[in-house]
Order: sequence, then C-alpha cells, then structure tokens
Amino acid sequence: MEPEVNLADVDTLFSKMWLDVFVSGQNVKSLRYTAELIFEKQVWRSTRKISNNSVISLGDVKSDWQESARLTLEERLFEEPNTQYRALRNINKDQVLTNKDVAKVKLVETGQTVLATYRSGGITIEVKARALSSGEQHDTIAVLLSNQREPVKAVVQSRMDVYVQE
Repeated sequence: MEPEVNLADVDTLFSKMWLDVFVSGQNVKSLRYTAELIFEKQVWRSTRKISNNSVISLGDVKSDWQESARLTLEERLFEEPNTQYRALRNINKDQVLTNKDVAKVKLVETGQTVLATYRSGGITIEVKARALSSGEQHDTIAVLLSNQREPVKAVVQSRMDVYVQE
C-alpha cells in the first residue's frame, strides 16, 4: 500500500521541509519524515567574459536551468527587459549570475554629472552638479552644485536631470 503524501502550500521553499505521511488503512496515525527537495530553477549565465564595473544588459546573458535545493527571491535578475546591471566583480563566460555578481544600475549614479534645475516664480536656473548619492526616478538625492560648497537635496527627474528643492 502506497502512503498518501500531503504538502501544504507555502510562500517559501526551504532546502528541507517536513512531510506528513498518512498511511491509509493502518493503525498508524502519522509518520514524519524529513525530505530534501531538489528542483530546477531559472538562472542567468553570462554569454561573454565581463570585467568588473562593466554594464550588463539582457543581450549579455542567456537563460538556463539549474538543479537546486533552495529558491530565494534575491536571485531574480533580468526580469525587466530594459534594466541594466553593473558587474560587481569579474565574471567568466557561462558563469551563473547572482546578486553578489551584479547590481541594478541606478538612473543617477554617485559621482555622475547632472543638470540641476531650480525654479522660483518665473525664474529658472540651471547649473551643473555632481551627484553625491545614487537614485531612481523621483528619489531625493544629495548633489553638489558647481558653484556651492554645501550639498543640496534634489529629486531625480531623468538620467541627466535633477530638480533642486532648496
């Protein structure tokens, strides 16, 4: 007689889970076993050798499948087609990429030169500035205006433009 195996729906898969096994027609109420789950998960492999700090896009990787005993959400890369990543270390051809190897490129990166715009009434002032922190669209970051010594807060508008709030 084969046991009936019931698995509860869960949000997270662990490398080891408890399975409750119920044997029908026996005087055994339940048996408890530890099982190791092996499954295939989608991974991304580099299609070429990539140097540290290089920009990586979807054209530099290929989708592949790999056996694994664990699944984590942190390893979900290249989900948005136009997203670019920066290599955090040297990457070999055919290497599986993880969050330890790459990081999303922000719209404005630390040290980047941007055009800072300030509006007051009908007057608009534009000046070059250096981003002191990185950010995505609508994030507030610190910038150093070319004619100032103290940083000011600015809201990221696009890749090259920020709006000064002060």
